[in-house]
Amino acid sequence: MAWRDVGFPRWGLPTMRLTVRFLAGAPMERQLRFDTRVVRRDGRKEIVRT
Repeated sequence: MAWRDVGFPRWGLPTMRLTVRFLAGAPMERQLRFDTRVVRRDGRKEIVRT
């Protein structure tokens, strides 16, 4: 998965959420999808809080 696909800057600076996501694995991934929504704008994916 490319950095831009999860809404991070092109240079890919690690954030706490990103670190937690990688460490926690699938359960955190499901939780993240539960309270966020990925929408396509102009061919890009952006994460929007719901």
